[in-house]
Amino acid sequence: MYSTSALLCGVLLLAGCKPRAETKPLRDAGMGYSTITALREMDVSDAEVAELAAIVAAGVTEQSCVELLRIARQRKQVFESGSAIVTLRRAGMSEGGVMEMARLDQLGAGATDARIILLTGFSQTLVLERARRMSRGQPTLHGASLAMLKNTGMSEEAILALLRGGATDHQVDAIVGRRESSAEPNRFRRRR
Repeated sequence: MYSTSALLCGVLLLAGCKPRAETKPLRDAGMGYSTITALREMDVSDAEVAELAAIVAAGVTEQSCVELLRIARQRKQVFESGSAIVTLRRAGMSEGGVMEMARLDQLGAGATDARIILLTGFSQTLVLERARRMSRGQPTLHGASLAMLKNTGMSEEAILALLRGGATDHQVDAIVGRRESSAEPNRFRRRR
């Protein structure tokens, strides 16, 4: 003799229904019912709930959470950028900047470099310009090259102009060499 609950489970399994994700972490993070409903409509998974709860704790709004999951779904991907977003927010990137990085599909490896560049003291403007160039497949400067230019005393505006002009890491070596040699004080040389 079968119980009613066992029969119901059997019918659901045959119908191809999958269990809904546990959204308690989102409620605990303060997310509202309508937002959770919108996320459920996009078949949010348990793993994605954990990622979303982490970014809510980092100050990302509910509206942005829905948009981030929507972006992932449009790309037929699982949302797994929570730690990258938290890292960027802690490095000083605004929510708007994070959203642009997401739209440009630069929250993977691009986020690690972006964090380092922000922590080096560059502005979000430079980080986003670099992300735009990367998303278009255009040449761009790596974080180490940007730091080398900054260490020579070059202004961020000048570095941004180089970035927009398509400068490469190889060209940076030459630029740094010229700037360092011109910065050396004139030295007296002894004649023999």
